[in-house]
Order: sequence, then C-alpha cells, then structure tokens
Amino acid sequence: MILSFFAGVGALGAPRGYNNFDNGQVNEASFMLAAQYVSDVLLPFGYDTVTVDGGYAINGSDLITDGFGRPYPRLDLFPSASDGRGFRTLSEKVHALGLKLGVWINRGISNSAYYSNLPVFNSSYHAKDVAITTNDCVWAPYFMGTNAPSSASTDWYRSIAQWWLDQGIDFVKA
Repeated sequence: MILSFFAGVGALGAPRGYNNFDNGQVNEASFMLAAQYVSDVLLPFGYDTVTVDGGYAINGSDLITDGFGRPYPRLDLFPSASDGRGFRTLSEKVHALGLKLGVWINRGISNSAYYSNLPVFNSSYHAKDVAITTNDCVWAPYFMGTNAPSSASTDWYRSIAQWWLDQGIDFVKA
C-alpha cells in the first residue's frame, strides 16, 4: 500500500496525517487500514488526521448526494454509510483509533442537486436559488458555482457545515 501524507504548516496549526488523494479509488476497508497504520505508527509523531479525499461520492459523471444536495458516500465504497448516517460510522471508528477524520469537498453545488432543484437543508431556498450555471468547475464537471454573496448560498454552505458536524467530521479539505 502506498500512503500519501500531508504536513500542515502555518499559524493555524493545520493537521498532519493521511490523505488518500494519490492512492486511487478509496473505499472503507483500505481507508481503515491506512487509519490503523497512522494510529499505530505515526500518531506519536503528531500525525493525527486521516482524510477521505475526492471520489467518495462520484459515480461516473454525477455526484451522489443526500436529499438536500450534500455529497454522500457511495454505498459500494463505504458500506457503513448505508445506515443513513453518511460518514458518522466511519468517524466513530476513526475517533476510536485516537484520530480525527477529514473529508474533501469541492466549492459549489452539484449539478444533480441543481437539476432536481433539491431543497437546502433548514432553509426556504432550493438549489436553483444557490447555483450559477455559468460558473462550472472545469476539473470536476459535476459541480457548478454558487452565488456566494447571496442568502441562498450562505444557507447552502451553512447546511454543508452542519452536515459535516453532525457526522463527526473534524477537518474539511476544500
């Protein structure tokens, strides 16, 4: 297994740990093997965070989301997400190892949320109120930009932050 590590620098005390980005398609079993290694070998040296990077919610040219358009782990890759809790079960396993769990997210909102005009969690807005269709992400075509200064976009990003908090996510790589 090839492991990819990151070392945080700067005044904010960025985390140090494992990130699956350079290791191909991530799945729960391989991710937990890496987490166990970080806990057993690298935690004493300050490596305390394991991060699920891109690919966990990507299915072909679409992004898997919950009913509010927020990225949701693919069940074929993360079977523990089948309980409806997203990364909550994975988070509990990682925390039991004495580590923090991070997750990747792209800026914007998914095309699938936009075309389905999904509601924004805990808001009167919907995805079509949030998105700017002329501001796509070139390298991740399943995302489009948001009207960042708007109340709809503020509610959107607030719903994403709450989603990660509810799942026990400690670090967001954006």
